[in-house]
Amino acid sequence: MSENVIIPKDNLVEHPAIKGWKTLQPNRIVPASIEILKKKRRSPVYKLEGIGPQGADVVAKRSILASALVEHTIYENILPHLPIPTLSYYGFFKEENSEYGWNFLAYTNADKYSPRIEEHRVLAARWLALLHTSALRFAGENRLPDRGPRYYLGRLRSAQAKILNSLDNSALTKADLAVLKNIVVQCEIIASQWRTIEKLCQLIPHTLIHGDFATKNIHVQVGHASLVLQPFDWGSAGWGSIAIDLAQAGMLPNDYWASPDLATYYSVVREYWPHLKLEDLQMIAISGKIFRCLSCIDGDAENLAYLWVDKCMSKMQMYTNDMAEAIQAAKGVK
Repeated sequence: MSENVIIPKDNLVEHPAIKGWKTLQPNRIVPASIEILKKKRRSPVYKLEGIGPQGADVVAKRSILASALVEHTIYENILPHLPIPTLSYYGFFKEENSEYGWNFLAYTNADKYSPRIEEHRVLAARWLALLHTSALRFAGENRLPDRGPRYYLGRLRSAQAKILNSLDNSALTKADLAVLKNIVVQCEIIASQWRTIEKLCQLIPHTLIHGDFATKNIHVQVGHASLVLQPFDWGSAGWGSIAIDLAQAGMLPNDYWASPDLATYYSVVREYWPHLKLEDLQMIAISGKIFRCLSCIDGDAENLAYLWVDKCMSKMQMYTNDMAEAIQAAKGVK
């Protein structure tokens, strides 16, 4: 979503996003405006107005280099060869003397995805099914990060360590400490069942996953005959288990989880994985919910070291609720 902040027109050509764009399109380097779409100190996202082909708007995204290169590889070398709609990609630029890079792609003003709309959930399921099955042919040639269960076990251990190291922060209330200690206990419970999770994930071969298939990273465009899904932000993508892309909101619905329709997904992939049962897929999705929670907790736990923890703790409360639900649901796994 846009931050609705327009950068002053003075010296637009000196903006770092424009310097990167100039290396790709040296003949079109003066945008009508630059708008901040995501305001983060180290990873901002901008809209460059009218600077693309035929005067189109362009999204410029700055990321730490490892993440930026993953996105570049996917946009440049994989997505164009898959039977799924994707945003036009304009290229990559590495900052000099820096560990950051820029990716440039088409801007879309499509509607935001909503898991509360059944048509969106069905659309997401079909898109993911095509992604996961058609990308299998890149298994021997991809250079993407490992996103199998072992990776998420690492996130679990990292999250635990960060939380335990932050418990002496004076900004944390008794209620906050109770939430964080509960998350540590939940992590131990999950770790004790990790072999079961791994066996579930082994039911389907590893493939290209988005890794952050959340509502914030999905738009829905009205096409000529139907709706078109437009996922973006592939910085968490890799080669691994489909589980994380299938995470469901469950009994505690919120607008964060994309919650693709599992029955629709199954109707597509069973041709490729005939041994798979719908019940298996439902349990894999529960594992995916655990993976997503662990990734989010690990990422947000870094903020527990600071004095302003209210926003972080609000998220932690949501994560512990979702983890509790996933653990309860997973008790049916044999």
